[in-house]
Amino acid sequence: VPKVLIIDIMQEDQFIDQLHVKLLSIDRSINDWANNNIQPFMFDGKITCPEDAAREVRDAVGQFEWLDDDISIGQSHVLKIDNTDVIRLRDARRVLNQDLCYLNIKLPEIDIFPEIAELLNMQQDLFLHNKISEILKNDDFPSLINNDETTLSQVEKLLEMLDAFGKNKKTIDSSKSFELL
Repeated sequence: VPKVLIIDIMQEDQFIDQLHVKLLSIDRSINDWANNNIQPFMFDGKITCPEDAAREVRDAVGQFEWLDDDISIGQSHVLKIDNTDVIRLRDARRVLNQDLCYLNIKLPEIDIFPEIAELLNMQQDLFLHNKISEILKNDDFPSLINNDETTLSQVEKLLEMLDAFGKNKKTIDSSKSFELL
């Protein structure tokens, strides 16, 4: 056998060995992909097989074609969240529930809100209103001694005095020039 032929055979043998190494690498890569993408996973609280998920996607053809994103299996499109993130997102959505409708609502500008003192007064008034409403609802309030004209007139005068007292108190509280002697 000529020497040139032996060298050619050795080179071809090395080339075949290199191809075997490449095939082995491809085989490992396919096995890794299969292990990562064919294992059952948790979806909506139950274990789902990838085949079932693929069937569901196939059956929904036409529903999601409006997505304009060009998605590929390339590194730039690798999912940056995992099942834990999805579970946390679902839990947050359950907590927010009906409040999600406010998501795209523009909030009013801060300068249209009343002053903090006025807000606190409104809060106290609302608290008092709720407390009085609860008392009235439970019939848990003292009744008048009698319902004659004199008693009702006195109650009306007392309410007017309390109203005037409340207005005077607010005026005094809000006055910047008022100082105790």
